[in-house]
Amino acid sequence: MKRLLCPVFILLAGVLVAFSSLAIAADNTKKSLNKIIAAMPQNFPPHYSIDSSGQPTGFAVDVMNAIAKKAGIEVSYDIKENWRETQGALKSGKAHVIPNLGISIKRKEFAIFTTPLEKFHISIFVSKERTDLKNLADMKGIIVGAVDANVGARLLAKRTDLELRIFATFHEAMLALLSGRVEALAYPESVTWKSSRKMKLDGQIRVLAPPLKTIKRAIAVRKDLPELLKRLQVAMDGFIGSTAYKEIYSKWYDADRPIWTADRFLLIALVIMGLIVVGFAGWPLINRVRANAWAQLAEDGSQATERNEPFRSLTSKLLSIYVPLVTLAAVVLFLYLEFLFYQKERDQLISSLNNVVTIQSPAFQAAAWEYDVDQVRQLLGEFLLLPHIQGAVIYDTAGEVMGQVGDIKTEPEIPEFRVNQTLLSSYQGVKEPIGRLVMTVNSKQIWLRVYEHLQVNAIILLVLLISLITSTLFAVSRVIGRPLLQLRNAIEQTKLESVRTPVQWESGDELGQVVRAYNEMQEKEEAAKNEVREYQENLENLVDERTQELEHKSTLLEAVLGSINQGLVAYDNKLMLIISNKRFQEIRDVPEEMTRPGSAFIDWVRFDAERGEFEDGDPEKVVHQKILQAEKFVAHSFERKRPDGTIIEVEGGPLPNGGFVSTFTNITERKTAEIKLSDAYNVISDSIDYAARIQRSVLPDDALFSSLLSDHFVLWEPRDVVGGDIYWSRMWGDGFLIILGDCTGHGVPGAFMTLIATGALDNALSDVAGGQVAELMQRLHQLVQVTLGQYGEKGESDDGMELGICYVGPDMENMIFVGARFELYLVQDGAISIIKGTKKGIGYHGIPHNQVFEEHEIVNLADKSFYMTSDGLVDQVGGEKNRMFGKKRFRNLLLEIQDQSMKDQRDRLHQSLTEYQGDQTRRDDVAVIGFRVE
Repeated sequence: MKRLLCPVFILLAGVLVAFSSLAIAADNTKKSLNKIIAAMPQNFPPHYSIDSSGQPTGFAVDVMNAIAKKAGIEVSYDIKENWRETQGALKSGKAHVIPNLGISIKRKEFAIFTTPLEKFHISIFVSKERTDLKNLADMKGIIVGAVDANVGARLLAKRTDLELRIFATFHEAMLALLSGRVEALAYPESVTWKSSRKMKLDGQIRVLAPPLKTIKRAIAVRKDLPELLKRLQVAMDGFIGSTAYKEIYSKWYDADRPIWTADRFLLIALVIMGLIVVGFAGWPLINRVRANAWAQLAEDGSQATERNEPFRSLTSKLLSIYVPLVTLAAVVLFLYLEFLFYQKERDQLISSLNNVVTIQSPAFQAAAWEYDVDQVRQLLGEFLLLPHIQGAVIYDTAGEVMGQVGDIKTEPEIPEFRVNQTLLSSYQGVKEPIGRLVMTVNSKQIWLRVYEHLQVNAIILLVLLISLITSTLFAVSRVIGRPLLQLRNAIEQTKLESVRTPVQWESGDELGQVVRAYNEMQEKEEAAKNEVREYQENLENLVDERTQELEHKSTLLEAVLGSINQGLVAYDNKLMLIISNKRFQEIRDVPEEMTRPGSAFIDWVRFDAERGEFEDGDPEKVVHQKILQAEKFVAHSFERKRPDGTIIEVEGGPLPNGGFVSTFTNITERKTAEIKLSDAYNVISDSIDYAARIQRSVLPDDALFSSLLSDHFVLWEPRDVVGGDIYWSRMWGDGFLIILGDCTGHGVPGAFMTLIATGALDNALSDVAGGQVAELMQRLHQLVQVTLGQYGEKGESDDGMELGICYVGPDMENMIFVGARFELYLVQDGAISIIKGTKKGIGYHGIPHNQVFEEHEIVNLADKSFYMTSDGLVDQVGGEKNRMFGKKRFRNLLLEIQDQSMKDQRDRLHQSLTEYQGDQTRRDDVAVIGFRVE
């Protein structure tokens, strides 16, 4: 029996130990889940964002904190750059939860979800300018942007009828939409509106209907933590729809608070009511002081002083208290509220500036690493879409400007309005600087909104004052209406009976003052009549004084008309002279009687016709024609050459009641000066034309290219008569050279640079042995620097050129290319490749004197086409959207015409450039060389 019981006890003991271990493990797990890590993206408003102090904030953060508090869990946040890293943290086990994530089948592979917290739409946004896109059915064939790891990207990836472009951040995608790089953007609707309002861009976009998909969002818990899911779910029960949840939702999703809110109105009302109470409380004291003053005046017998006391009615007294106090209080309150608004907007602007720089830095790092100036300029240009941007600039490691937009010289209003971000490149774990991004914002948009607020405040203040005045007038009329009615009846009775009987009304208030003033007026009426008689007697003297005054004004008018340098004449609607000045008689050389008021316009015209002032013909017909023309009374402006060679300019217009006024100016000297200026221009133009012939004479003859190459073309078009682009070819060593250069400037300065380049190139060929192309480029660079005085620290010139050299070897089977900030395009078998030169130009003050240039060798030249171009072609602005021709369009065009002869290729390139340019002006010189070697 004992042997039988022993195993039973051992088994029971083992079970107890196992249950104890499980209980301890469960307890430890529960304790370990009292502190969890939540992963979140840094910029997905209104769900996730970072405040000015770097702390996480947003709708999802507030909801997570509220639920965690109910569950007794402490949450710390791991902030990631984007959604891909955020989801990666949950997959890898580095995070326990994501506070708010869209529920999808794919995400259920690595996460379990609570009941939904909310739902929102994934929608398509387009620019307001794209009126042709009305709904989702119009999206076929367009370019649509989406954000990496967002649901919108996955939804659009399944569609084959459109082109999808993925961006790392929402900021990049939004700027791409507004700049035209993409035609639509797929993103959560609520997040898009919130972010665009923060960027001040919500007025430039609109949403298409219906949405792509409606997404439910919930707390995503790591799949191996079902206990944590249960705790969070218990805490969530009853939370959704509660007052606390609604307050959080309203905080992050409601539109920006209006200027006037209920609490703001309440504050203003309390202040005004308080001032009114103070005014009423002080009124007895004011009355007492006033009564004492009147008593003192009565005792002193100062009746004259009493009569001169300003009339101060009850209404004016009340308004003199209320209006200033209410106005002062409202103005102070408005200014204080606008000051708080400005501080809030300024802090948001600083936060937005830091976010934009942080988010856009990776894109600039890639462009700076590749030294892609065009990409840098494009990215900088998109910054100007943001309304607060004052300017932005990218510097390379040498401090040279790679690109800039806006105003970068003006200092910011405060230091926080400018961010200087170092661009870093990471290679094998080592980070090194490759440039700097400096961005500046201003507060002009904030001040505009403050000004709008102040305008509304002014209107509200005006309404308050009108209401205050109206209510005061109404109250006073009710209080003193009856006494005033008795006073009026007494005055009318006195008027009808013509008896000056004093009004019997005794009162110490304003009404009493009015009655006393009326009685005094009756007493003084007789005295007033006597004064009228005296004025009648002196009327003749007054007329004489008025006549003298009019004569003085007439003399003054004549002096003014005589002082102006133009002749002036005015005729009434009957073509009779109203006025003229002495200068008119001098310029038109007419008799004095025709300059007197009342003389007829027809007499003047007949006088001019008889002395040959007009065209040949019957004088009477000429006079009749001029009269008909004058009677139209319209604006007129013309020049006329008189028989004596004098040139006059006539300008004038109609008078309000008919007639016209004209001015005459002698412009003979001005016309003579214009003729001299035209002659000088012709001389300069002839000189430039001669310079153009000289410049063309130094260019290589086409026969040289034809003798060396199997096929070729040269497209050389200066923007002006002379230009700064140069092409060149010469035998060198056992091979021959083909060179294309783009000098700084165009026109005459550019032409001078081409002559300097030609001379330096001739000298360099003498100094360097044939075939050493890199050394030839280096020597050319040195000679240009010495010629322009750039060698040494004291050089002031910063001119130079970009240059490409192709050296074809003696066997015609290999070629060496060296580029100084220049590229060689190679087309073969329907494909194009670009051989980039060294990223340093020729000359320029900042480039080392012994700059080394890289050589690139191309072998098997058969069936290959080579092209070099200056930036005049790719930088030309045109097309429907007024954008640059661009390298991409140039590459596609080369592929399109690769099978044509070089002559036909030249014609096609020229045609494409001309059509793309359209009505735009040519921006720079254009030079393109294409050739084949057999």
